[in-house]
Amino acid sequence: MISCLKEMLHDLGLHEKWTTANIVDQTFVETQYARLPDPDAEHIRMQFYEKFFKDRQGSPISDADVRVYLKLADLETDAGLKSWAIGFLVECGNISETQLIALNQNQMLEPKHKLFLARELKFIGGLP
Repeated sequence: MISCLKEMLHDLGLHEKWTTANIVDQTFVETQYARLPDPDAEHIRMQFYEKFFKDRQGSPISDADVRVYLKLADLETDAGLKSWAIGFLVECGNISETQLIALNQNQMLEPKHKLFLARELKFIGGLP
Protein backbone atom coordinates (compact mmCIF):
# COMPACT_ATOMS: atom_id res chain seq x y z
CA MET A 1 0.00 0.00 0.00
CA ILE A 2 2.89 2.38 0.72
CA SER A 3 4.22 2.09 -2.83
CA CYS A 4 0.70 2.91 -4.05
CA LEU A 5 0.75 6.03 -1.87
CA LYS A 6 4.14 7.03 -3.32
CA GLU A 7 2.76 6.54 -6.81
CA MET A 8 -0.28 8.70 -6.07
CA LEU A 9 1.94 11.46 -4.69
CA HIS A 10 4.18 11.20 -7.75
CA ASP A 11 1.18 11.43 -10.09
CA LEU A 12 0.03 14.52 -8.18
CA GLY A 13 3.47 16.06 -8.59
CA LEU A 14 4.28 15.89 -4.88
CA HIS A 15 7.22 14.55 -2.90
CA GLU A 16 6.68 11.73 -0.42
CA LYS A 17 7.85 14.06 2.36
CA TRP A 18 4.27 15.31 2.51
CA THR A 19 3.39 12.03 4.23
CA THR A 20 6.67 11.37 6.05
CA ALA A 21 6.39 14.81 7.67
CA ASN A 22 2.85 13.86 8.75
CA ILE A 23 1.28 16.80 6.94
CA VAL A 24 -1.21 14.62 5.11
CA ASP A 25 -2.36 11.05 5.52
CA GLN A 26 -3.23 8.38 3.00
CA THR A 27 -6.94 9.22 3.08
CA PHE A 28 -6.28 12.85 2.17
CA VAL A 29 -3.93 11.81 -0.65
CA GLU A 30 -6.50 9.34 -1.98
CA THR A 31 -9.23 12.00 -1.91
CA GLN A 32 -7.09 14.44 -3.87
CA TYR A 33 -5.87 11.71 -6.22
CA ALA A 34 -9.48 10.87 -7.09
CA ARG A 35 -9.77 14.36 -8.60
CA LEU A 36 -7.28 13.44 -11.34
CA PRO A 37 -7.21 13.93 -14.26
CA ASP A 38 -7.77 17.55 -13.35
CA PRO A 39 -6.44 19.67 -16.21
CA ASP A 40 -4.70 21.85 -13.65
CA ALA A 41 -2.96 19.58 -11.13
CA GLU A 42 -1.56 22.66 -9.40
CA HIS A 43 -5.03 23.36 -8.03
CA ILE A 44 -5.02 19.94 -6.43
CA ARG A 45 -1.59 20.56 -4.90
CA MET A 46 -2.86 23.85 -3.47
CA GLN A 47 -5.13 21.77 -1.25
CA PHE A 48 -2.05 20.24 0.37
CA TYR A 49 -0.60 23.64 1.26
CA GLU A 50 -3.97 24.83 2.53
CA LYS A 51 -4.39 21.72 4.67
CA PHE A 52 -1.12 22.52 6.41
CA PHE A 53 -2.71 25.68 7.82
CA LYS A 54 -6.23 24.33 8.33
CA ASP A 55 -4.77 21.74 10.71
CA ARG A 56 -3.09 24.53 12.70
CA GLN A 57 -5.91 27.05 12.57
CA GLY A 58 -6.33 29.07 15.72
CA SER A 59 -2.91 28.27 17.14
CA PRO A 60 0.55 29.67 16.54
CA ILE A 61 2.70 27.79 14.05
CA SER A 62 5.94 26.50 15.52
CA ASP A 63 9.35 27.31 14.07
CA ALA A 64 9.75 23.62 13.24
CA ASP A 65 6.48 23.64 11.28
CA VAL A 66 7.55 26.75 9.35
CA ARG A 67 10.81 24.99 8.43
CA VAL A 68 8.90 21.88 7.27
CA TYR A 69 6.51 24.00 5.20
CA LEU A 70 9.41 25.85 3.56
CA LYS A 71 11.16 22.56 2.75
CA LEU A 72 7.98 21.24 1.15
CA ALA A 73 7.47 24.46 -0.80
CA ASP A 74 11.08 24.27 -1.97
CA LEU A 75 10.31 20.83 -3.45
CA GLU A 76 7.43 22.30 -5.49
CA THR A 77 8.18 21.92 -9.20
CA ASP A 78 5.82 24.63 -10.44
CA ALA A 79 7.39 28.08 -9.95
CA GLY A 80 4.02 29.84 -9.79
CA LEU A 81 2.68 27.47 -7.16
CA LYS A 82 5.90 27.72 -5.15
CA SER A 83 5.52 31.50 -5.18
CA TRP A 84 1.87 31.20 -4.13
CA ALA A 85 2.81 28.82 -1.29
CA ILE A 86 5.34 31.31 0.11
CA GLY A 87 2.82 34.13 -0.11
CA PHE A 88 0.22 31.90 1.54
CA LEU A 89 2.60 31.29 4.44
CA VAL A 90 2.87 35.03 5.06
CA GLU A 91 -0.87 35.62 4.69
CA CYS A 92 -2.00 32.76 6.93
CA GLY A 93 -1.69 35.07 9.91
CA ASN A 94 -0.49 32.40 12.32
CA ILE A 95 3.23 33.09 12.14
CA SER A 96 4.97 35.34 14.62
CA GLU A 97 6.87 38.55 14.02
CA THR A 98 10.10 36.67 14.75
CA GLN A 99 9.20 34.06 12.13
CA LEU A 100 8.38 36.79 9.60
CA ILE A 101 11.76 38.40 10.22
CA ALA A 102 13.52 35.03 9.81
CA LEU A 103 11.49 34.30 6.68
CA ASN A 104 12.61 37.61 5.22
CA GLN A 105 16.18 36.23 5.25
CA ASN A 106 15.25 33.00 3.44
CA GLN A 107 17.05 32.50 0.12
CA MET A 108 14.02 31.09 -1.69
CA LEU A 109 12.05 34.32 -1.30
CA GLU A 110 11.58 36.32 -4.46
CA PRO A 111 11.84 40.14 -4.42
CA LYS A 112 8.03 40.45 -4.49
CA HIS A 113 7.82 38.31 -1.32
CA LYS A 114 10.45 40.46 0.40
CA LEU A 115 8.42 43.58 -0.43
CA PHE A 116 5.27 41.99 0.94
CA LEU A 117 7.10 40.86 4.08
CA ALA A 118 8.55 44.33 4.60
CA ARG A 119 5.05 45.77 4.40
CA GLU A 120 3.72 43.20 6.88
CA LEU A 121 6.61 43.77 9.29
CA LYS A 122 6.17 47.53 9.09
CA PHE A 123 2.45 47.09 9.77
CA ILE A 124 3.05 45.04 12.93
CA GLY A 125 5.94 47.23 14.06
CA GLY A 126 8.81 44.89 13.25
CA LEU A 127 10.51 47.35 10.91
CA PRO A 128 10.96 51.12 11.13
